Amino acid sequence: MGFIQDNEGGFMTKKEMRKFAKELRKEKNLKEISEKICAHVSQLEEFQQAKNVMLYSPLAHEIDVFCLLSHAKNWLLPKIEDDIIIPYFYHPDDELLINKWQIKEPYLEKSKAEFKDIDLIMVPALCGDKNGYRVGYGFGYYDKLLRSLPSNCVKILPLVSDLVFDTVPKDLWDEPVDIIVTENGACRIKA
Repeated sequence: MGFIQDNEGGFMTKKEMRKFAKELRKEKNLKEISEKICAHVSQLEEFQQAKNVMLYSPLAHEIDVFCLLSHAKNWLLPKIEDDIIIPYFYHPDDELLINKWQIKEPYLEKSKAEFKDIDLIMVPALCGDKNGYRVGYGFGYYDKLLRSLPSNCVKILPLVSDLVFDTVPKDLWDEPVDIIVTENGACRIKA
């Protein structure tokens, strides 16, 4: 892990980090990395004890957390409604709709969940740091969601190991996660 520096020795902005991370992920075997990350997640006591687990629908060149669906859990997926992420219960056989960002999400008529229902959540990001802060896509949906979750909800950030740094730029509204999981293993964030 290290600071992300640009070619002139200065530190990157979030915008520059997003571009850097997207390019680096294209060079990786994300299928293999995703399988390793999911294997590590499945070994976590927090995952094994969780009843209701919220995943995200992976985009191209994003960690695919759907390989966790082989485990017996109550699954949830996010749906964006009025600029807020709403959790919906999901079964792997359910058909998904594609929203305006080309992200698969549940139908409206599926079972809406409450934030309090979520025991563990997998949080997407482009990169993150050893303090649990993440750089997402810049819309702030997940930061709003993380603030709405119960304090006992475990927040896990799956990342390619090369995209975990000492520090990333953060804003006042950025919410940290509890555990970072890479293809090399899991790291709990110290409070």
